Amino acid sequence: MRSQPLPSEASRRRAEEQFKTTKKVNSETKLRPTPHGKPRPRRRRIELRLGTHAVAIHANAREVELADGSRHHYGALLLATGAEPVRLTLPGSDLPQIHYLRTLADSRALIAKAAESPRAVVIGASFIGLEVAASLRARGLEVHVVAPEARPMEVVLGPEVGDLVRRVHEEHGVFFHLGTTPAAFDRNGVALQSGERLEADFVVVGIPGSPSRPG
Repeated sequence: MRSQPLPSEASRRRAEEQFKTTKKVNSETKLRPTPHGKPRPRRRRIELRLGTHAVAIHANAREVELADGSRHHYGALLLATGAEPVRLTLPGSDLPQIHYLRTLADSRALIAKAAESPRAVVIGASFIGLEVAASLRARGLEVHVVAPEARPMEVVLGPEVGDLVRRVHEEHGVFFHLGTTPAAFDRNGVALQSGERLEADFVVVGIPGSPSRPG
């Protein structure tokens, strides 16, 4: 029986399909000439409001109120404020080997650290945590994933898919420590609430973030 693809592989396939669809739509979009003779897309009734932020959502009126007092009606509302990583406040969580993944600089720092380290612990078995674990295993590191749930991504994908995701990652050499959380960090590893200790050269915190607050 063939192994199911990792979430990262499925995501790449979806991205490729989306790219093909976008390319087709763009190729079929009628263009109008600009004063300089170059084509430009037709207007799509997109209004960009900069230098302000939303202060209230009036659901009954289907309106968003901005800081300048103006209100804007909507048919459908998409909240896309981004997210900020949740910073741990456990003993040792301010050590330099505790990493988060939010920016390009964070990614580069992780790649550099992985190049000189044989062992890593990933806190969190969500999409971010598992993507990091798969990437570090591809670089040859020993990787341990710590998470409080019984199965990876069970809340989002259900128990059967959660078991499958775990099995596929384990087949690639990832070790799971589920049903527990970190209790403290030190320069040589992580102490877990279960009493277990994991040696690690660095730790990546990949737990779900909190929505960024606009403004």
